[in-house]
Amino acid sequence: MSRLLIVRHGQASAGSADYDRLSELGWRQAAELGRHWARLGLVPDRVFVGPCRRQRETAEGVAAAFADGRSVWPGPEQLPGLDEHDGYMVFTRSLPSLAETDPEARAALEMIDTPLDQNRRLYYRVYRRATRRWARGELELPAGEPAIEDWPLFRRRAERAVAQLVDGGGSDRTVVAFTSAGPVAVAVGKALGLDDEAVLSLSWTVRNCSVSEFLFSGDRFSLHAFNSQLHLSGPDLESWV
Repeated sequence: MSRLLIVRHGQASAGSADYDRLSELGWRQAAELGRHWARLGLVPDRVFVGPCRRQRETAEGVAAAFADGRSVWPGPEQLPGLDEHDGYMVFTRSLPSLAETDPEARAALEMIDTPLDQNRRLYYRVYRRATRRWARGELELPAGEPAIEDWPLFRRRAERAVAQLVDGGGSDRTVVAFTSAGPVAVAVGKALGLDDEAVLSLSWTVRNCSVSEFLFSGDRFSLHAFNSQLHLSGPDLESWV
């Protein structure tokens, strides 16, 4: 039996000009995971990383801390299918139309340029309503560039990426992948047979730099652990963005 360890990226820089990079906390989370795996003597056979900067930086932070333990970390392989879904673009492009009938969406639109910390709960409530309708196919979005990948295409793309992660011969392999909350939830959905709305809802619970473990062999693909953060030394290191 082989295992697949899927890591959500460390805390990103939400509320800054460039979300797609790790915050100082995100780098600390990645380092703690690397040191934890070095202590365990976990040496993956293959390492994959998605195209986002926050995903790559998490992989880099883990690798650097792992190497400090004098262990060898494999070079990462790029896998574009591990990219996150377009939920944030769905939120921002749908906000003007949602604001016409939804008072909270109207309030979020009026405060869109204010600091995230002041409006985080409001934004997340509206974000979840918008993306839930998007996953159901109930949301018409205005045209724009870049084009938005719809939910069914995202899920199929992420499922193909998972299939690539577990592809190949041999047994007792350990594969590590660095990605975002959406593909993590898709992998769990594949293992448990979850519908689209359950997968989307699950993605909102995935913590930064958490590890979800799957066992695979042949056609078998099963969930062994979800959203684990045993490597973090205290609750002050937990985050969700």
